[in-house]
Amino acid sequence: MVAVSLDGARAETFERLRPEADFQRVTRQVAALCASKRALGRPRPEVVLLFMKMRPNVAELPDFLRLAAVLGVDRVNATNLDFIPSPAMAGLTLVPSAPDPEIAAIFEQAQRQAEKSCLPFRNVGSTPVSDLIVCDANPLKNFFITAAGDLAPCVYLGLPVAGTFSRQFFQESYPAQNYTYGNIRLQEFLEIFQRPAYQEFTACFRRRVQGGSNLINDLVPNTIPQNRPTSQRIPWPPACQGCYKTLGF
Repeated sequence: MVAVSLDGARAETFERLRPEADFQRVTRQVAALCASKRALGRPRPEVVLLFMKMRPNVAELPDFLRLAAVLGVDRVNATNLDFIPSPAMAGLTLVPSAPDPEIAAIFEQAQRQAEKSCLPFRNVGSTPVSDLIVCDANPLKNFFITAAGDLAPCVYLGLPVAGTFSRQFFQESYPAQNYTYGNIRLQEFLEIFQRPAYQEFTACFRRRVQGGSNLINDLVPNTIPQNRPTSQRIPWPPACQGCYKTLGF
């Protein structure tokens, strides 16, 4: 799969959100890749456009679906800005927020455009899911490899920063750090995968899957049913505490 982040339907929007990016160059190369696939009659690699929904660009989502269809990509994923490293960025994100009729109308228009173009479209939700068992990153099936070759459970645990950092979660700042378990340039993947530390991290997700539904993130106030025994509430790993993906964003 080839996934390309293109957070806007217009050059000025994309290049403002992604400094030093070149909208025309990116779209030209995506179109060329899709045209080459068609010419060769090959279904792979799948070409996916990613649109990170934010307040400055969300109105362009329907036009983005039109652009994606013109470029010839296989599908579009509209994700959320769900990692917020500083309070200054909190105003950009759509999560968590109260229902907004205007934004809901944009999403409906985008869905109609996707259906009109026969383009598979996934629009990640912007309201909390209180009984989520495994997050969208799903370390049971996926992993993330940094440019340096370090293997991490997800992109937010393999950021290009050293030491501790913070992320915003419901207007509070939570300390965080990277969790990498080996380097594929130095070790075989199976060797890294079988390490006790990596197995311990993923074991939490396996327990959540085995435990079933109604597993609540204890960090979210007033969401835990008082009649549910503590033994049945399986917490997320410490590395995931304060991450919006634990709520389905």
